[in-house]
Amino acid sequence: MVKHSVILLDIDFRRLRNVKNNIQKRIPNLEIQTAFDYKKQNPLSFCEANKISICEEYLENRAKLGGLANLISHIKIWKRMLDEDISEMVIMEDDAQINSGHFVFLDNVRKELPTDYSICLLYVSKNRQLKKDKQKVKIHKKNFIEKGYKNYGMVAYLISLAGAESMLKDFKKISYLIDVQINHLLKTSNNKIFCAKNPFVSVNMLPTNVLNTERIK
Repeated sequence: MVKHSVILLDIDFRRLRNVKNNIQKRIPNLEIQTAFDYKKQNPLSFCEANKISICEEYLENRAKLGGLANLISHIKIWKRMLDEDISEMVIMEDDAQINSGHFVFLDNVRKELPTDYSICLLYVSKNRQLKKDKQKVKIHKKNFIEKGYKNYGMVAYLISLAGAESMLKDFKKISYLIDVQINHLLKTSNNKIFCAKNPFVSVNMLPTNVLNTERIK
């Protein structure tokens, strides 16, 4: 069974409740990773210790501590995948909503992904689904996956070991929020990013901890 890990900001009761009442009930052996809390840990110190730079333009463009902390939470899981040689993993944020049939849909997606895939988004906002250009994202003879397209939010995604290694390289310089920076990777000709054709993870609309926070100083 594919490992599932959720990033949980456990000081937020609503997020803790969503993980316990929804995600944990549907995902056996769920791994819970405590979210990087910028109020308890210094995200700039983490970046310095891990030789990660932050683009000056991003800092000047009202970059928020919550957005940086969110990205660091993902980076820590990618690093663990490399350290523990985990071949692939579903990574979720604590506002993910897991629905019935999750593992059936996940198996269908995995069967169609190329062996060298990097990331497959399992959640795509309904707004982005409506705006996507189907001519560009459709893959011939694939029923469950499409080429990756612009999306906002990293609520749930499947990532390979090679994908984790690639993301760690790409995020050695932080230029945007995690989802926006991945959107920019879609423009490269060799990107190996996909989306579930019919995204099967939804979102519990909770107040954001990414944007409504202090600026990075």
